[in-house]
Amino acid sequence: MQLHLNIPSAGSGCTCLSRIGVSRYKADRYRRQRPEAAAQCPNCGYDAHASMHLCPARRKACNLYKKVGHFAKVCKSKRTRAAESVALRRQPTRIGSATRTVKQTCFLDKVATEGKDTTEDGSSSQPWRAELLLNGAAARFKLDSGADVTCIPEGHPLVPAVLCSVTGLKLLGPSNRPLHVLGSFQATLKHKEHHVDEMCYVIRDLGEPLLSRQASVSLHLIQKVCFDLGTLKGE
Repeated sequence: MQLHLNIPSAGSGCTCLSRIGVSRYKADRYRRQRPEAAAQCPNCGYDAHASMHLCPARRKACNLYKKVGHFAKVCKSKRTRAAESVALRRQPTRIGSATRTVKQTCFLDKVATEGKDTTEDGSSSQPWRAELLLNGAAARFKLDSGADVTCIPEGHPLVPAVLCSVTGLKLLGPSNRPLHVLGSFQATLKHKEHHVDEMCYVIRDLGEPLLSRQASVSLHLIQKVCFDLGTLKGE
C-alpha cells in the first residue's frame, strides 16, 4: 500500500498524511487487528469447504423434512414450524411478601410436530395417543409425559358452554409469552377399567387435547420407572 504525503510549506515543521492515505491506513489496521470469523458451511454445519462439491450433506436428505442438500442440525424449516404439542412444567413463584402467597406458573415448550417425527438416524418416532372417554364421550388425547395439567383446545366439541374461571395459575408459551386460557372444567376420564377425575384447561390455539403426566399414569397409559443401583423398578 502506498501512502500519499503532502509536504507543507517550509517553516511549518510537520509532515501530514493526506485524507485518502489516512482513511486507508486506518481501515487496513482495523482489518489486521480484527479476528477472522470462523466460516461455517450452511448445509452441513462443519467448517467451510473449498468447494460445495466436497460438502458431506450435498446429496443427503434432512432427517426432519427429507429435503436434500443439508443435515437436520442446520435445517431452517424447523425454526419456522408452528408447534402443536406442549410440555408443561411447574415453577412456583412467591408474590406478596407479607402474605407469602404462592402463585402457580406453568411453561409450554415448543415441540416440532409437522410431518413425521424423526431422529438423526432417520427412524420414525410417532407421538403416543389414546382413545379415552371424557364424561362418557369418546375423545382422542396425546399423551404428554412432561405435562403437569390436561389441556383441551378451544372449539373442541366436548368443551362445555360454561367454564370455570382460572385463578392462581399462569400458563406461558415459547419465549415466555402468556397463553390465552379461556377457563377450566372438571371431567372424568376413562380408559378401559381405569378412570380419573381431572381438571381440564381450555386453551386458545392449541392443536390437540393433551393428557397430563399424572392422568396418563393413573389410567395405566404410561408407566413410571426408576433406576436404582442398576435395578429396574416399575411403579
